[in-house]
Amino acid sequence: QSNESCSASASPLEFGEMLRQFKRTIVITGTLAVDCSEKLPYRIALDAGQHYDAATPQNRRLAGPNGAYSLYTVLMPNAGSGGPIWGDQGLGDTLTAGAPFSSVGNGNGLVQRANFTAVTFGVVPGNGNANGSYTDTLTMTIAY
Repeated sequence: QSNESCSASASPLEFGEMLRQFKRTIVITGTLAVDCSEKLPYRIALDAGQHYDAATPQNRRLAGPNGAYSLYTVLMPNAGSGGPIWGDQGLGDTLTAGAPFSSVGNGNGLVQRANFTAVTFGVVPGNGNANGSYTDTLTMTIAY
């Protein structure tokens, strides 16, 4: 019987005030916390979110009022603002444009933290006033 365990969580992302698409991108940093048994390999995937549209397969979408939305992307932990997309290819396959974050044998029994980057590309207006809150929910899956 194995006593191996692994858990992960990420900080909520808050982009702040967004302008019309292409007027200004907003780049923010989030934190991933992972607590895995020593030397345990793991993969952490992020799904496509609640408002994904296959017409924009590289991005997720924040949904706003009156059909307005904002495209955004979440990049791989420890990769910086030029890194690959963090998705769930091979582990859920809802956002196959990006692979899970993987660590082979790096669990140490203590909480490890890694920063990741998220970028929004501004608001795409819908059928009316686009002012308001924009939200999405991502599901994290951990395999070990």
